[in-house]
Amino acid sequence: MLTDAKVKAAKLDEGKGQKKLSDSHGLYLLVNKSGKYWRFDYRYAGKRKTLSIGTYPEIKLKKAREARDSAEKLFIKYTGLPQHIYKPFPSYIWKTPTTSQASYKCNTT
Repeated sequence: MLTDAKVKAAKLDEGKGQKKLSDSHGLYLLVNKSGKYWRFDYRYAGKRKTLSIGTYPEIKLKKAREARDSAEKLFIKYTGLPQHIYKPFPSYIWKTPTTSQASYKCNTT
């Protein structure tokens, strides 16, 4: 998870076009040459969607998280999807396999 200090200190690595710093539940800070942008990724109808929340420092970390939470609530309310079906992007939670399992299992519930 991000902290205020990490967000403030975030800089683009030399030679790179952009960089993503993940927070939680699909929220991340996109850092590129022109600035720092808050984004929220989620899935709808099996497709990845991105919601632009705003720019840093105008939108601080706490406000970005609140905006993400509000967007999730609105999405659930207006799509009619039950909360247990809606999942922010990425929608899969990977589990570490036990020694008896041959491959990774994906928990989609």
